[in-house]
Amino acid sequence: MTRWKQQLGVISVMLALTMHAVNVRDFGAAGDGNTDDTAAVQRALDAALRTADKGRFGLAPLVPREPRRNLIGDSGTPEVFFPAGVYRITSPLVGGRIAMLRGAAGAVIEQTDPAADLLYFDAGRRLRIENLTFRGGNCQLRLWTRNGDMSILAVDRCRFEGAKVAFRTDSLALRGSPPQKKVPPYTVRRAPDGRAQLAPRSPENLKWMYNSTIVSFTGCEFRDCRRAVWSQVDYLVLENCRVTPAREAAASIFYHRGLVRVNELTGRADPAPGRSSVWFELDRDSETTPPITAEGGYWSTGSYAFRKLDLDNTGERGMCVVRSNCIPRRSPRSILVTDSIVRAAGSPENGIIHIAAGTHPNLMVVRNVRERSGRPVRAVSYEREPESAGLARLRHYRDTPVTENYSIVLDGNSASIDNRLPEALLPFRDRTVAVEIPPETPRRSRSEAEESCLPATTLKPGLKQDQSAELQKLVDEAAKRGMHTLLIPGERYRVDRTIELPPTLRIAGRGVALLHSDNPEQIFFRGKAVRDITFENLKFSGGRSAAQLETPGNEPVRAEFDFCAFFGQTGTAVEFRAGSGKTGEPNQARLTLRNCLFRCRRGVDTNAAESELRTSWFHNTPELNDSGFLLNRGGRMVMIANLGIPTAFAPQKWKTLPQDVFGRNLRWVDNYGTLYLQDNRFGGESAGGIPAVFHRVSGGEVVIEGGYCSHYNPTTMQSVIHFEALPERLVIRELVTHPDRAPGKRRLQSGLSGGNVEISGVFARY
Repeated sequence: MTRWKQQLGVISVMLALTMHAVNVRDFGAAGDGNTDDTAAVQRALDAALRTADKGRFGLAPLVPREPRRNLIGDSGTPEVFFPAGVYRITSPLVGGRIAMLRGAAGAVIEQTDPAADLLYFDAGRRLRIENLTFRGGNCQLRLWTRNGDMSILAVDRCRFEGAKVAFRTDSLALRGSPPQKKVPPYTVRRAPDGRAQLAPRSPENLKWMYNSTIVSFTGCEFRDCRRAVWSQVDYLVLENCRVTPAREAAASIFYHRGLVRVNELTGRADPAPGRSSVWFELDRDSETTPPITAEGGYWSTGSYAFRKLDLDNTGERGMCVVRSNCIPRRSPRSILVTDSIVRAAGSPENGIIHIAAGTHPNLMVVRNVRERSGRPVRAVSYEREPESAGLARLRHYRDTPVTENYSIVLDGNSASIDNRLPEALLPFRDRTVAVEIPPETPRRSRSEAEESCLPATTLKPGLKQDQSAELQKLVDEAAKRGMHTLLIPGERYRVDRTIELPPTLRIAGRGVALLHSDNPEQIFFRGKAVRDITFENLKFSGGRSAAQLETPGNEPVRAEFDFCAFFGQTGTAVEFRAGSGKTGEPNQARLTLRNCLFRCRRGVDTNAAESELRTSWFHNTPELNDSGFLLNRGGRMVMIANLGIPTAFAPQKWKTLPQDVFGRNLRWVDNYGTLYLQDNRFGGESAGGIPAVFHRVSGGEVVIEGGYCSHYNPTTMQSVIHFEALPERLVIRELVTHPDRAPGKRRLQSGLSGGNVEISGVFARY
């Protein structure tokens, strides 16, 4: 191929990638590092939001006969694209409820006012940010969700430089108001030129509230920020990130309230003389001075997992890994630091985990941790050593012995780590159990998938005209021309007939593309001989199934779903069957779902040899009955850092509805194979919770490690796992649970008994 043809191919790919995106240059942004681009970038953000707002519509209510407003009618939205350059801004940018921001290599947004925020999302709901550098300012990325729906923010391959706080999210309500009445941290006003002006709310009349949101950072870097993250969300996930805090760092580099999973974090600190910081602070921020309280019963489920950390700092004094202010009471708390290399010796706390006076989590684990300096340090240190009477006052279940409220695992640590405990805690010392979770499926780079793209420019947005025939023609054309990717503009489209898929194709929204059907039996995509199928940045609204995928032979195949949403499907959102589709049939199929959101009858049904679900939201509709939300038909299913909230009968919430509106005997997973669960949250909220697993076939292995499981809804089995048949091995390790409060109804397992069962570090012990 001649050089000019190669260059022409590169140009055509770039045109396809930016086509139907909102390009900030088209709105007047210069990106030269000198021009004030604030107004231009704000116009681009507003244009994308107008596209999303004009397409809002409603479907049937989530719960039949339930009068509250419907929350499942979001539309599509185009991507906001930043070409390479430095976009200088002088006042905050404001985004809306749905947004997709992506930068080319070398794209930087720089806030020149150190007292001003850089980007604030007002009532954000579905947000994805990729490959951008944020530089300067007070808070570079701030999120308020309104907590009116399931929210998700995914930040991939971004860099945060020189901020007071790189990322912050708040969930606030007025004191004395009902929990549902949330208020934003700012009042947003607009100047005549469209610039946003943020007026902070006075903290004197505010209280913290819950926040039904998953926030994930993957492959990100935080450099020279005084604080990396300050968050109060249901789940915060950091995977494969790097942090180099400012020398004048805050009291803690990360602060969080809620569930957290930090995996493969590299930290390198160079604190200024006399500065003392910790890496992570939980539940209470020691630097927060405004009088914001937890009045109104706010509480958060605290399962804090820190895995595969690599932390170091200069100077003689180390840095404590975790400073905890956790008080169990209404919700159990756990802290896990495992498989890590740290430098905590010589810190003021002189501990890897430090427990504040008058507090204590239910479960603590320090396992396979190495102190890199070789100097002595405590695995767990205390501001004031606890006494038996104090632990009894703090216990979660007041009707149970103190020994059922705490568990501590200290095992496999380097010789310089002191595993001794205060005398009052010795009865809670527990052993460990060996477990190995399969490694994550490698993510393909987008450039690999975008070697050739076909833009779907002929699709007509809107819900009046069916686009099935045109979409099928585009799919066929992409397959005929050997295209890797079909790019659908971020709009909404009506699709009334099933689209037949070729063996290989990636279908991606340029932004978020919404596909809608009013037909409750509609199947959006069907593939009968797939080899490599990917869906990305799509939202499926209505119908029976988003995708039914089959592969007839025993060959390596894969299907992936990334940042997709499934709303209102009457059947199963994703079906993936290998061979004849029989349960337990050997095959080489692999199914992966990341950053997805499910609000449908059933989420996934697959017999794939390997399936993996990560950082996703699960929320069933009431039609699910006597079934699992996920069906693993004989393969190995791995679930990590997911959030599942059930819709089940709850008299304290659905006061005016009969119980027969809701299904009974629900659970999250029907398992016919091998199942690994790590750092998931199952249950909570007003419907209580449902069992995590029904194991339904002899053999296989079930491992539940870390995370939180609530299972006290009276219409279910009220256990973490139910056995209709016995697995070869059951391991439950380092899990906190929230079972029924009534004595005698707390069960870790139900159904058949016996088999190879290994339990370690579980709260509460049954």
